Amino acid sequence: TGCKVKDESGNVYTVIVKGDTDSTGKVDSTDYLQIKQQFLGEYELEDVHFIASDVDEDGKSSENDYLNLKEYFLGKSNLYK
Repeated sequence: TGCKVKDESGNVYTVIVKGDTDSTGKVDSTDYLQIKQQFLGEYELEDVHFIASDVDEDGKSSENDYLNLKEYFLGKSNLYK
């Protein structure tokens, strides 16, 4: 999350990995914790990290995103369908 890529035409895009709030390129327990802290008001995700935290793509980072990530970690859902 946050990396820039350029296509053959010179267009630049920012990569956002759904659920990756710490820019490691993978979804792990740190992301899970940051999303939880975000909706509890203990931590503020900004820019691409906020967008990555919105795993249900409803325009906000909330407890639903946290629960969706929890289901992903438990193997009960797929974030990337």
